Amino acid sequence: MKIGVFGGTFDPIHIGHLIVAEEARYQLDLKKVIFLPAGRPWFKGDRLITDGKMRLEMIKHAIKNNSLFDVSELELNREGATYSVESIPKLKKELGGDVELYFLIGVDALADIHKWKQPTKLMEMCYIAGLTRPGYVDFDWSAIEKVLARASERIRIIEVSRIDVSSTDIRIMVQNALSVRYLVPDAVASYIKEHGLYKLG
Repeated sequence: MKIGVFGGTFDPIHIGHLIVAEEARYQLDLKKVIFLPAGRPWFKGDRLITDGKMRLEMIKHAIKNNSLFDVSELELNREGATYSVESIPKLKKELGGDVELYFLIGVDALADIHKWKQPTKLMEMCYIAGLTRPGYVDFDWSAIEKVLARASERIRIIEVSRIDVSSTDIRIMVQNALSVRYLVPDAVASYIKEHGLYKLG
């Protein structure tokens, strides 16, 4: 059974996340996609991250009408920095059975995968699916394979729609009292408003 794992901070989750997750699910013929919100991502240690339970609730609101999407609290329940190489085997154990995991990441993050914790071990445990925008031709296999042997056997590049929206943009828009309708699901927009998230001071 092929399952996608979509890691990220999701602060907040937005339509771009949902669209590329659905396109990856279809193109890779995945049984479902599991969103894996990070607890304390090591690469964002200098930025204040919204409480994990709130990010989890926003994801639940965003995916509630899609039975092919799910969410895992695995990394939110751990202390300290979280690393994919530690989370993937735990998630495999939770899922049980004959599971083949595809770790979904943007191609920009994929270019730095050799800097991750134990990237070779990570690729032994799951496939990596690099999500790229239409027309992207700059991916450099040689740079990755210099440090990660057989990378091209474990990494798939798939083209997904280019959605010009980011969590950073949404936080700034909320801070400036601008509407984020249609950039996030309505239920997520309501949650942000109800809990006063992303407002200055």
